[in-house]
Amino acid sequence: MLQVEELKMHFPLFGGVLQRQLGVHKAVDGVSFSLNQGETLGLVGESGCGKSTTGRCVLRLLQPTSGTILFDGRKELLQTDRRRLQMIFQDPLSSLNPRKTVLENLGEGLVFHKMAKDPTSLVEEVLEQVGLSKEALYRYPHQFSGGQQQRLCIGRAIALKPDLIVCDEPVSALDVSVQAQILNLLQSLKEQLQLSYLFISHDLSVVRHLCDRVLVMKEGRIVEEGKTEKIFESPAHPYTKSLLAAIPPTYPVR
Repeated sequence: MLQVEELKMHFPLFGGVLQRQLGVHKAVDGVSFSLNQGETLGLVGESGCGKSTTGRCVLRLLQPTSGTILFDGRKELLQTDRRRLQMIFQDPLSSLNPRKTVLENLGEGLVFHKMAKDPTSLVEEVLEQVGLSKEALYRYPHQFSGGQQQRLCIGRAIALKPDLIVCDEPVSALDVSVQAQILNLLQSLKEQLQLSYLFISHDLSVVRHLCDRVLVMKEGRIVEEGKTEKIFESPAHPYTKSLLAAIPPTYPVR
């Protein structure tokens, strides 16, 4: 479904009185990977390694410096492809329009892509899928808890019936008690709707629970990749070993 080859995203660095370009920040520097239909691919690494930038480049929210991104074998995204590629952002509240109701936030894409003139009934169905009642239709994002806001963001993503969803640390801003609920919801929706996920996270425990394959990213490059269990059971790269060593033990020794 998705093929990424030698993806690079370099940001210019300016400084001085005249704000001249002093260099470039290589956020993503030659990343290549593929993602198959129905697969959950984990992208892990420490903060600032280029994970989110890679996800945004895949969706063309950022225009890459160089490289090739193929979706269904095509370089150019058609209007229908825009509907098929969605994203769940890290901070749910900032990714929802605070001036619009739930109906407007979730229904806007349906109207734009001509999937419905009046999206009310479709939004009600989506709310039911993500575990919210239709009474939420005319409320505003700030009236919901963090977990409910993330459910709304998930609902907005699945409303357009996508094939691929980029999940950019979708549970890192939530309480631990809510994280499991959101992860179970994502897993359930994947099975029901035949979705594929590019799951970006720095929480390796979450990745092990949800992902089929894992890419380990460091300083803009992929340093290791493989099936989830193989990566966790026998990591090859020293950086991967250090990431795994940093996971808190399930049963701490006193």
